Amino acid sequence: MITGIDYIFYTDLNFSSFIHLFESRIIELYPNFYRELDNDDNVFNIFYTQDKNMFEAMDKKGFFLDRNKKGPIYIIFNPHFSSQQKRISLVVPCDINKSSFCYKVYNMIKEIVTNTPQKQEVSP
Repeated sequence: MITGIDYIFYTDLNFSSFIHLFESRIIELYPNFYRELDNDDNVFNIFYTQDKNMFEAMDKKGFFLDRNKKGPIYIIFNPHFSSQQKRISLVVPCDINKSSFCYKVYNMIKEIVTNTPQKQEVSP
């Protein structure tokens, strides 16, 4: 069960391009981030946390903000949403209007999908 708040974005960036851009930005919040990635039926599930301890704490707490008001980030990248666009689901611990951390993560993705020249990319 996901305990966080879900936000949806659409892009025509491929997975590699999106992740490269996102990870170049997430270091602003988590300079030494911890990442867990799996690929289920070619849908990419990626968790980002400050460190492995925060990732493991999600088993007990679900999505949460720590005493520094930061928490886990979960991205589901579906490259098969439509023939034209990919769907990105972002899950953060709380509403972006109630947490500056969640707001920053939301805006990072929003800027990536809206400010990147959107061109059709060919996957290898």
